[in-house]
Amino acid sequence: LTDFGVAALAAFGLDALATEDTESAEGKWFLVSSGLFVGLIGWGLWRQRAVWVEIRPDRAAQMGTAVRIFLILAAGSWGLVWLRMKGWLGAAVFAALAVLWLGLDVIGLGWQVELEPNDPAVGYPLDSPALQFLQNDPGLHRVDIAVGAWQASLPQMAGLYGLGGVFNPLQLANYTAYLGAIGPRGGPLYNLLGVKYVVGGKGEPPGDTNFIVPVFDEDPDVTIYLNTRALPRAQVIYNAQSAANADAAFAAIHAPDFDPAQEAVVMNGRPLAQSPGQYTLQILRYDLNQAAFAVATDKPAYLLLSDVAHPDWQATDNGRLTPILTADYALRAVYLEPGEHKVLFRYRPAGWRLGLAVSGLTWGVIGWFAVCFWRRWPLQIRQQITHTQQKFPRP
Repeated sequence: LTDFGVAALAAFGLDALATEDTESAEGKWFLVSSGLFVGLIGWGLWRQRAVWVEIRPDRAAQMGTAVRIFLILAAGSWGLVWLRMKGWLGAAVFAALAVLWLGLDVIGLGWQVELEPNDPAVGYPLDSPALQFLQNDPGLHRVDIAVGAWQASLPQMAGLYGLGGVFNPLQLANYTAYLGAIGPRGGPLYNLLGVKYVVGGKGEPPGDTNFIVPVFDEDPDVTIYLNTRALPRAQVIYNAQSAANADAAFAAIHAPDFDPAQEAVVMNGRPLAQSPGQYTLQILRYDLNQAAFAVATDKPAYLLLSDVAHPDWQATDNGRLTPILTADYALRAVYLEPGEHKVLFRYRPAGWRLGLAVSGLTWGVIGWFAVCFWRRWPLQIRQQITHTQQKFPRP
C-alpha cells in the first residue's frame, strides 16, 4: 500500500511538472526544496553507513555501493527537474526521460532478484497421505516440520498450527528468542508449546524415540512422529513465580528444575505456592482473533495459553476486563480467583482503530469537498447536462 501511494504521488508530480508553468513561484520553490531534500537524505545515508558497517562489516562494500547508486539516481532525477524548470526540456521529452530514468533504477535493482527456475509448489504437498493423517486429528496442538521435504508454512495452509507460524521475516522478538533457546525436541520448553506431531524424514528420527515415536509411515517422503510429552495448549497452573523483567523470566524458564506443567513464570504477576487443585477447562472458541475458555477452579490459579503475548491482545473474565500477563517469557496468562470463569481473549490492534479513524475522516473530507464542488458548479453546466439528458433519454 505504501509503494502504491508513493507511485501515485509520483505520477501526480510528473504530470504537474510536465504540464504546469515552469516559471511559476511554486515551481521554483519545488526545485529548491527537492534539492535540499535530496541533499539531506544523501548526507544522512552516508553518515549512517558508518554505523551499518560496524554492525555488518562483511557488507561494507555492498552498502557503500547502494548509497552511491542512490546519490547518482537522486542527483539525476533532480537534474531532470532542473532542466525542465529552466525550460530546456519540453514536456514530452521530460516525461519520456523521467520514465526511462525510473526504469533504469527498477530494472537495475531487480533484474537478478526473485529468479527461481524451480517449481514453487515443491514442499507444499497438499495431497500428501501424511498431511491427511494430521488433518484427521483436529485440535489445538502444534506441528513441527523437521524435514526439508515440507515447507514451514505448510501447516497453516492446511488448516493446522505450526511451531514457527507462517514464514515471515517480520517476527516477534520474544517468541523468536524463545524458539532459538527452546532446547531439544521433547524438552520442557518444547513440550510447553503443545507440539504433538513432528514431521521427520525417512531416515534418522528427529528426536529421542523413547518419547518421540513414529505413528505414520505410509507417506513416501516423510514420517509422522508423536511427541508423547506434549502439553496442552491451554492449562490451569497452580504455582507461579513472579519475574521483574524479561531477562529474569528468560533465566527462570531455563533453570534446570523448571517444570512448565507445574509452574509458570509470570512477569510482574502474583506468585503462587500451593498444592495443585481441582479444575475443569473447556475450549469454547478458538480462531485467529478470539479465543474463549470456560474454567472452574477451587484455588487461585493462572490460565496459561501457549500463544504469543502481544500488547494488542485483550481479555475479559466473566465480561470484565482483566490484565493479560506475559508468562514463561513469551506466552499469555490470566489470573483466576477460585470459582467459575468465562475467559475471552480478543485481538484488538491499536493501529487498525487509528487507521479506521483516519480513513473515516478522509472520506468525510472528500465528501465535504464533493458537496462544495457541486454547489459551486456553474448553473449553466447543470442546465446543459439536464438538456442533454432530455434530448437523449436512456432507453
